[in-house]
Amino acid sequence: MKKNSVFLNGETSDLTFVDILRNRAENNPDQKAFTFIKNDGNLKLTYSELDKRISRIAGKLQAMELEGERVLLLYPPGFDYIIGYFACLYAGVTAVPVYPPDPASLKKTLPRLQSILNDSKAKLALSTKEIIDDVNNWE
Repeated sequence: MKKNSVFLNGETSDLTFVDILRNRAENNPDQKAFTFIKNDGNLKLTYSELDKRISRIAGKLQAMELEGERVLLLYPPGFDYIIGYFACLYAGVTAVPVYPPDPASLKKTLPRLQSILNDSKAKLALSTKEIIDDVNNWE
């Protein structure tokens, strides 16, 4: 993975974002990495939890030998999206974020998704079971 210089703690560094996340997971595992604010309460994720979940998905992407390929991210806002995006970074694949199709108007939103899939030439889509079921059950 190509490294770019980043400005970190007042100094220039050749660390990647992946390097920084892994470093935080190792050195500050219980520190809060993200908070997702919902109407029914806040969800929190520590660096350790984040790294474990990212690494699990990234490992599967690497096992599929997708480095350098494109992968659709079909997630609603939330931790699943964040984890999927970072898993792409960990695995060296290009994330193609796409807002999931609306189950109430699949006739309108699925052609848009198909167009993005065709244009991006994505080899895989990461999503939730609910979204995949909606797409697969559409007639």
